[in-house]
Amino acid sequence: MDVTIDNTYACESTAGVSSGSTHMRLQDVSASCLLGDLTTSGSFQITWDGGQRSTLRTSGIVTRPGSQTIVAFTGSITAGLFAGATVVGETTMANPGLADCLSDKGATSVTGLGTLTIIDVLR
Repeated sequence: MDVTIDNTYACESTAGVSSGSTHMRLQDVSASCLLGDLTTSGSFQITWDGGQRSTLRTSGIVTRPGSQTIVAFTGSITAGLFAGATVVGETTMANPGLADCLSDKGATSVTGLGTLTIIDVLR
């Protein structure tokens, strides 16, 4: 299955940015609302409101306690704005209903709230 992930970040920063966004399309993902916990890793880019970009390399874990899916990750900014900084993040999403998971089409979307913290920006 293909998965599209769109994130918008509001920033509390003294580094000259006030927002950022990502758009990722992952192809051939082995994902299911019925799977247990799994690990994930990869790279993605954030485009900041001033047009600058940061490339992040992260790894994390996906857990499904109760009626939520939680993605927790850590990593680093490997290029662009804030290069060399450490990142920590978490996104919490409501799980789709069982009927959606079991349908022929499957769950087509989930939404949630998340945080992304950039550490060691000023070394």
